[in-house]
Amino acid sequence: MQALSMDVGPPKSEEETRALTDILCVAFDYPVDVLTPRIEKLGRENLRVVRVDGRVAGGLWLLPMSQWFGGRSVPMVGISLVGIAPEYRGRGAAAQLMKATVQSLHADGVALSTLYPATQPLYRGAGYEQAGDYYELRMPTKAIRVRDRRATVRLARDEDRPAIEAAYRTHARRSNGTLDRSEFLWQRVRDPRGHDARCYVAEVDGRIEGYLYVFNKPGKTGGFNLQLTDLVALTEPAGLGLMSFLSGHQSMAKQVRWRGHPADPILLLLAEQAHTARLDISWMVRVVDVSAALTARGYPATCNSEIHFSVRDDLIPANNGPFILKVTEGKAEVTPGGREALEIDIRAMASLYTGYMTAEALAVTGQLTGSDLDLATASAIFAGPPPWMPDMF
Repeated sequence: MQALSMDVGPPKSEEETRALTDILCVAFDYPVDVLTPRIEKLGRENLRVVRVDGRVAGGLWLLPMSQWFGGRSVPMVGISLVGIAPEYRGRGAAAQLMKATVQSLHADGVALSTLYPATQPLYRGAGYEQAGDYYELRMPTKAIRVRDRRATVRLARDEDRPAIEAAYRTHARRSNGTLDRSEFLWQRVRDPRGHDARCYVAEVDGRIEGYLYVFNKPGKTGGFNLQLTDLVALTEPAGLGLMSFLSGHQSMAKQVRWRGHPADPILLLLAEQAHTARLDISWMVRVVDVSAALTARGYPATCNSEIHFSVRDDLIPANNGPFILKVTEGKAEVTPGGREALEIDIRAMASLYTGYMTAEALAVTGQLTGSDLDLATASAIFAGPPPWMPDMF
């Protein structure tokens, strides 16, 4: 059988853009009038197509943004809407699309890439690995039982937007994996697929110290649930004020649902463990440029240490070879060379980088080897809050 000819790049014409749009609409069951405006808004330059024997067989969407790690906003490119036409599936087009895209991102100086996988083997083949979680939290409204009015909870006004976004950045900076939101992502919080989310702020002494976005979602057996598209509390009064606000809906709203993390401190403000946490999916990260990614990240402020390691990356040769990572007061310096104390696969690097797995845990997978002391040193350097994300893209 004759080998197929494949190449990957941006669409060369409006015809190729329309061909990709049609393929993605079929793959994800999107109406054309929904997907087309989104593609037009972000621009053709952020699309990639894979051509098989000169015909568009599929493609994906690049989303340049940033992600918080160690208190610093690290530039990354999200991968979304990876789709292949049905007649080309199973022929290697998706694998070629992903590998060529990662190589192109490296050539462009990109440090990281993140995605939500529909299937893991495809993305692992391009060097991605599980690196953080996407949860849904649920809590019966009647179980909240909080009455604390130190914070004033009121409907947000247009002029509150800068303070709301500043509160989110403070909240996100304290986490690992949360996105440094662009206007595109904020719009998805405010206007979640046709719902008009209302924003309420928690104000303490004239300062906005928390907020939530909420809309009513009909329940299956009557009434409705409170669906939060964002929930942030920076202080105890703000957290208790927002919980009191939600508790006030118990006569009609059966549940409160939101995208959060089981270790969210706002849950410690409640009298009982009334919530449930459901892991919907684990997102994946690709360390595209080892040196750039390690330098861009933040580290524990009290950390003054270094590790010597060697990376295995079959796709990007520049990532291979020994490196020295020296961290001083939370900032990193990466230099080539040193002894090969730790040997780590590029996929394991992603899980270690985000703090999703300790070095000791990754050693169990066989993707990282080293002495007990070197493993412990690596775990300490990358220590931090568990990586999670409230945003889907």
